[in-house]
Amino acid sequence: MLFSRVHVPGPPLRCPVVALTGDNDPRVSVEGVQAWERETEGPFERHVLPGGHFFLGDHLPLVADLIAAYVPGRTVRTGV
Repeated sequence: MLFSRVHVPGPPLRCPVVALTGDNDPRVSVEGVQAWERETEGPFERHVLPGGHFFLGDHLPLVADLIAAYVPGRTVRTGV
């Protein structure tokens, strides 16, 4: 299903976008993740972490802190 998805351009988002990718992901290139920058008028951050397509499981504390940094009233634990 995901491989048949076709991007339909629309108005840019007005919120922050934080894009995460693994540096060895066979399905999504770093450049492909960077393309999300064009989809927002808000701040954009890209984080490239060690790993493949399922890199998130190896970096859960960091991922949680990256998300918490954008939630008002939340505290970042690891100093990201």
